[in-house]
Amino acid sequence: RERILEGLAALRDRAALLAVVSCDVFGDGGGYDTETERYIRWLGELHRELARMGAAAVEIVCGLAAGGSAFP
Repeated sequence: RERILEGLAALRDRAALLAVVSCDVFGDGGGYDTETERYIRWLGELHRELARMGAAAVEIVCGLAAGGSAFP
């Protein structure tokens, strides 16, 4: 986890604009084995940390911005 965050921070510091695109990790209803559930929770934590690192975080629902602020 820390290596991923450090790598993304390094990219952010070098780039004029860094956009990270991901999907909804909790949207399919679950029903997974313990290891997969742990991985999904870990991805959710990573998403929250990435949002804290960024200048903006925007949730897109059906192609429309649902929250956060516009990109600079």
